[in-house]
Amino acid sequence: MAFHTALQGVFRQDADIVMIGEMRSQPLGAKDDPDRRITVTIVALTSAEERAPALALMEQIETALDQSRFAAGGWKFGGTFIDDEAALAEDGTSYVGSVVFEFLALKD
Repeated sequence: MAFHTALQGVFRQDADIVMIGEMRSQPLGAKDDPDRRITVTIVALTSAEERAPALALMEQIETALDQSRFAAGGWKFGGTFIDDEAALAEDGTSYVGSVVFEFLALKD
């Protein structure tokens, strides 16, 4: 998939995980319009007691996907960075970050 291709090489070390989290979509026009506005949350998990590794990984994700353009499965996609956040996980030994993008999906 195109997200996978865009995120190749983003991982900082084997203990880090990057995954697609929540996705929400809505039609761009009328209810039956195939073109969509899709909000995607990319989740980054880092094994570190400090925030810097999480922020570095999140910056790499933003760089890979912000202003990205690609085509897949009869659709054209364009992505824009919306926001991000990082928080210490409950175990106190890792950080969980989320990076939110909005994609326009246009049917060919």
